[in-house]
Amino acid sequence: MKKYYLVLLLASLTLGGALQNHVQATPIKATVAQSNSNIDTWMPDKNLQQAVQTTLGAKVPLTQANMSKLTQANFTSANISNLKGLEYATNLQRLDLTDNTITDVSPLGALPNLTALSLRLNDADNLPDLAALKNPNLQMLNLIGDYYGDQPAKLAGLANLTKLSNLQMVSTHLTSIPRLAPNAPLTTLDLSGNKITDVSALARYPQLTSLGISSNKISNWAPIAKLTNLTTLMAGNNPQTNIADLKALTKLQKLNLSQLGLTDADIKTLLPQLTSLTNLSIDFNGQISDLSPLANLTKLTYLNFNKDAVSDLTPLANLTKLTSLAFSNNQVSDVRPLANLTNLTSLGFLRNQVLDLSPLHNLKQLTNFNAKFQFVTKPNLTLPAKQGLVATLAAKDINGTVIPLTFASGTPVTITGDKVSYTAQTVPGSTSLAWNNTNANSVSKNFSGSVVQPFTLHQDAPTEPINPVKLLVTKGDNPNLTSVASNYIMQQATLVTHANGSGILNFKVVVPVGYGKNSILFQDAQQISADKVGDSYVLNYRLPLTAHQMKQPAVLERMHVDINFNNFVYNYTYNVYFKIVHNTDYDPQPTVDPNGPLFDLPSQPTKQPSSTGDNNPRPISKPMGPFDQIRSVGLQIRSVGLQILKGDQSQSASVANQYIQPVATLQVQPDGSGMLLVKAVVPAAFGPNSISFYNGRRVSAVKQGSNYVMTYALPLTAAQLNAPEFLETMHVDIKVGSFIYNHIYNVFFKLHGGSGFAANTPTNLIDQSFINAAILNGGTPPTNFQTPNTSGSSITAMSSDIISDAQKQLVATEKNSSSKNAQTANQKTVTQTANSNRKLAAVATQPQASSVNVSGDIKKVSAFVAALLGVVAVYGGWYWLKQRK
Repeated sequence: MKKYYLVLLLASLTLGGALQNHVQATPIKATVAQSNSNIDTWMPDKNLQQAVQTTLGAKVPLTQANMSKLTQANFTSANISNLKGLEYATNLQRLDLTDNTITDVSPLGALPNLTALSLRLNDADNLPDLAALKNPNLQMLNLIGDYYGDQPAKLAGLANLTKLSNLQMVSTHLTSIPRLAPNAPLTTLDLSGNKITDVSALARYPQLTSLGISSNKISNWAPIAKLTNLTTLMAGNNPQTNIADLKALTKLQKLNLSQLGLTDADIKTLLPQLTSLTNLSIDFNGQISDLSPLANLTKLTYLNFNKDAVSDLTPLANLTKLTSLAFSNNQVSDVRPLANLTNLTSLGFLRNQVLDLSPLHNLKQLTNFNAKFQFVTKPNLTLPAKQGLVATLAAKDINGTVIPLTFASGTPVTITGDKVSYTAQTVPGSTSLAWNNTNANSVSKNFSGSVVQPFTLHQDAPTEPINPVKLLVTKGDNPNLTSVASNYIMQQATLVTHANGSGILNFKVVVPVGYGKNSILFQDAQQISADKVGDSYVLNYRLPLTAHQMKQPAVLERMHVDINFNNFVYNYTYNVYFKIVHNTDYDPQPTVDPNGPLFDLPSQPTKQPSSTGDNNPRPISKPMGPFDQIRSVGLQIRSVGLQILKGDQSQSASVANQYIQPVATLQVQPDGSGMLLVKAVVPAAFGPNSISFYNGRRVSAVKQGSNYVMTYALPLTAAQLNAPEFLETMHVDIKVGSFIYNHIYNVFFKLHGGSGFAANTPTNLIDQSFINAAILNGGTPPTNFQTPNTSGSSITAMSSDIISDAQKQLVATEKNSSSKNAQTANQKTVTQTANSNRKLAAVATQPQASSVNVSGDIKKVSAFVAALLGVVAVYGGWYWLKQRK
């Protein structure tokens, strides 16, 4: 009995001691002023003191001597403005100062071991002079989002960095390539998002292996073609003229050629030579229709040709290493060439003409699939005179099962399985049918569309020729560029030619049902029918053409888009060109001579005669929308598409898109500034405070059914409105049952539909995308929440391996404390906020896990158990002694 109580007492004392050790070992937020009263003399910035103490750990005093213990540090978004004191961190190798307000980097200049430094998103208007960086071993420097192009003299110090191998200068307002040390071993350079026209200076760096030059003003690619060691080249969105020169870059593995106006001839000359490619993007090149130059690129694992003009996938049949393939908004009807691409995990081809998925049944690794909004027009069906007919027509799922078609509009039919039965008809007509695979249990549940089956009668003999033609829709201010309207105006059209040379163009427009049947109108084309087919309206238009217009390569038409859908309001009028191709196999657009005219169009296209013979286009008979009604008072209010991108510069969609609605309201003041009103929809269980923003305030939170609908107001500067996207910090705080998710991370807000115009801007000059990808893809917010992908970006200078896991947690604990929450984010001044968000194309920090007070719970439970055991032990000892007496 004595032994029993001795053991019990010992256990109580042991547990108590363990509890005391746990409390001492738990890192706590150091009170710097208490640890060293003299710190202010050699490190005056209180925020720097706090950041350094957190990195050192609570048990390590903050002294000059202990500064040498630092080998790597992440001081992201720490409100640091003075770096004095860091000169004592003589062993520091990697330092991240992202999103601070640094004007002087001289304290870093004498750190002999510093190899990696990030100053990206620097909020200072007066940027630090890089001449102070005399570090002999600096290899990696990140200046993304710092507008050194406005203060170019401060870049002269780059010439002193003789070991620099990686330089990131995305969106820095550069107009020329800065001079670096002539013997610098530069291998990675990213200059995307600037205003560079001349890249001849790149000849000084033949050892480059990775180059980002997207979204500049480059027209001559010859200097880049000499960089034969390149393995990665991001070249999209430039006014290129001689892209074929790049065929000399035979070591390329990753190549982005988006939005370059490429033709079939361009890729035929270039791509067959680049057989080492694994990653290729040629999307938004509306003149590419032939993929045969890709046939031998057998190492490809990623391929994107969205928004091109491709109808035949045969050249892809042997690209068996592909894991990701995207070709939305093309004219593909047959997916059989993809049957053997069994490594595919991601496949997307919205808005094509596919009716049968069964050839894809062997693609067992597919996890991401989207083929919504197919639009199929079948060849004419001939019905016998005064007799009915049973035709075979069905959509098929990936496993070969028939997806039931439903009658939508037109001539009534009876549908049984894959059989469509017509009764005897007396006049020609058509039937519209629809399908939706939402209820399927397969990966192909995102497969929907409509099919139109026209028919004639056996005795029909048309008195005038009706010819199938291909209708191409291009921008009214540049007929060589595809208009966004081509997403909705179908290429399948017919042309009736009259004896006097005039004619009639019949074409279709397909829009989501929510837009309404009057959402698209034309000045001269008349709507003759509007049929609801599944989740779409099929709108039929008739455009009379004069004999003169019938001879023109393109016809100017005025288009009015008026959409009011789920609080999304869009009301614009602008010009488009209709180009009629008389052979459906014809290249969608001819090769354009860059030195020649844009087709053979009038010099003043807005004066081109309409079908009425008037020299001045008449207004479209449609009431003015809210944007036009308030233009006279100098304030613009319009709806815009909103897309949320990851803050790591990957340009990939953020998981936040699941909750932040893809349309928003933008109010633009006469001075160019504005206010963006954003809605977020979350499950009610998440709560109305589950999402907050650093710069945006919540103006309402309404419970609607099983969801909360929150509205936020984000003030924007004129610079932000005129930029392609702007940075925002987002706080997600969810507690549902045992699920706890608390993260703060950066995202990019990308607006579609205009980014700020003067109040007197003519409507026809506002030719922007009129809806964003989320609406086009028919996305709806899911009810589940997924943790954002925290993988690093290839262009992030300070990669995730710089900071140890323990240091990351310390930074996370500090960064996500209550002082950092969006509700108390007013610690920054308005000027700092505006400066921070103007860093538009920069890499945002990775999500930081919020500290969860697990240790506090452990301490409480342990204390209770220890106390209980102690009481039992004391009582037992007393009872034992009493018995002995």
